[in-house]
Amino acid sequence: ETAIYVVVTLSLCLTVFGATQLMLEAQTATIVHAQGSVYNVELDIPDYMPDYLRNPRKFISGRDLKIIKNVASKEVPISLSDVTLYKIVNNSKTLGVKLQVKKNEERLPIVTIPKGTAKGSYSIDFTDGSQNISIPIIVDIGTDNALTTTGPVKAHSLVKQFDSSIVSISRLNCPYCFWEMVSAVDPTNENYGYVVGGGADDTVLKTTNGWTTSTLSYLNQITSPLLKRYRCDPYLAFDKDGKLNIMGLFYNSSDNSEPITGGIYVEKTAKSDPFIFSQTIVKTVPKNTTPDTWLAMDFPKISIDTNALSPYVGNKYVFSAALFDDGTMGQGQYVVSKDGTISEKRADYGAAVTSTAVGLAGEVYGVIPSGSIRNSVTLVRSLDGGKSFVQKDIAPHISNNFCVPRLSSLSQKIGPMGVGPDIAVDKQGRIYVVWADNKGCIDDPNFEYSSYAEDYDIYSSYSDNKGDTWTAPVKVNDDNSGGNQTFPSISVDKDNNVYVAFIDHRDNLEKSQFDVFLAKSTNRGNTFLSNMKVNDVSVPLLAGGARSIGDYLKMVSVGSSKIFVAHPCMNFGSGLLDLSL
Repeated sequence: ETAIYVVVTLSLCLTVFGATQLMLEAQTATIVHAQGSVYNVELDIPDYMPDYLRNPRKFISGRDLKIIKNVASKEVPISLSDVTLYKIVNNSKTLGVKLQVKKNEERLPIVTIPKGTAKGSYSIDFTDGSQNISIPIIVDIGTDNALTTTGPVKAHSLVKQFDSSIVSISRLNCPYCFWEMVSAVDPTNENYGYVVGGGADDTVLKTTNGWTTSTLSYLNQITSPLLKRYRCDPYLAFDKDGKLNIMGLFYNSSDNSEPITGGIYVEKTAKSDPFIFSQTIVKTVPKNTTPDTWLAMDFPKISIDTNALSPYVGNKYVFSAALFDDGTMGQGQYVVSKDGTISEKRADYGAAVTSTAVGLAGEVYGVIPSGSIRNSVTLVRSLDGGKSFVQKDIAPHISNNFCVPRLSSLSQKIGPMGVGPDIAVDKQGRIYVVWADNKGCIDDPNFEYSSYAEDYDIYSSYSDNKGDTWTAPVKVNDDNSGGNQTFPSISVDKDNNVYVAFIDHRDNLEKSQFDVFLAKSTNRGNTFLSNMKVNDVSVPLLAGGARSIGDYLKMVSVGSSKIFVAHPCMNFGSGLLDLSL
């Protein structure tokens, strides 16, 4: 039987998770000035996330809020240095508190309502040129039953908690590597494994002995020549020569006005020691950018054709959100040919591609989630080396509404909401897609948004005809607890066994914490065996939020005889979140 290896790496401070959190009424967080400018406050989230997440019913204290100015329905730059939060009593402003003003990646002003702010009416005040602006907000109180810890978490006995297939757990001690973490195992030698975290600067973890030990390197230090510096949003793939390719976003450290672009770190020699990379810029700075243009590429995903019989072997395919020369954002498709040429095409799917893979004959596959524009999990496919793509529906959204998970059954806050989908192709060309979906939405006037999701579960479907038709979805998680399962990650071994790892809330419905489970199919995705819990201590979340652990996790990878699951975990010694294998 295949042995299971569990890898954990998380780094977040776990001090006290309060019993109370403050919320701000969002309906009043807009004001129209007499001169025609419109000012409003919304959550600071990436452009590729659904618009409704920007304007919750209530803003929870501790969240980052951005201040936006619109003139003639167009967002315009605004620079603020002095923002004050006033309490309103009997229609008069009292108790002004200066708020620290930061700038986000869009170079927009960001403020945070201090934790501990009392319930009541407030205003956010600032001066824009000659205009004195006051945006009214309401602070309300919401309750949570969160796990509380006052010090380092003690290790639990593992003897009775795990399946006998699990042979080791290793904590990788990489701060913030858990955020948008991706992992991979070398296709020719399972002892070589890699983990890159989106929240840990340019760190990359590598093992040469199956995670018995590991080393940490910094991409910007081991890349020559270094054209631009690593920013975030990692994704991993191996090329036909077995070299590790790390997709990511780049920035120009010598010119802060240049927008963020993206490209690929390419290992100079497969399984190299020391670890040395070259760099390929995939997305260049578009034409006619302005000083306020901050982002040219976002959320990139890469797959590489390694099939010797494919007419496109060696091609690299990248999907991302992109800024085009006409100044508009859309979905970009890039082909890095084996001769080094790079082509760019625009394809407005209405949602970002979340995962990509290449089939046995060079077919290019990408998957996008169901959403307000498309009511189905969808495959995008190219049969001509990325020159053209068609779309194929995989499975419709279960309900007609889209809503977010709760942090716990007693929480008024949104929880992590990575729904996938993720894609893999087996040795016979069968395509597998996994995703999370909910049964419906429940209205709740006390929740952060207008409604929360009822029971997210993980589903799987497969196709044997290059995505033309798909099997009826099969539920992957084996519980009926009502707890949410999200962040599905899939991999297939040499014998076409299918493995799906996911974040799971079945055992702690009333607490703001999660576990990690693994499901296996031995009949090529028709059914899944009993789920296996792979973490030793449940992972608490500090303040909730849709992006508490990022927007995606690539947790499971397979070798010739071992399965590796990299996931967020607790660091016993420090009380921090860490990564674990």
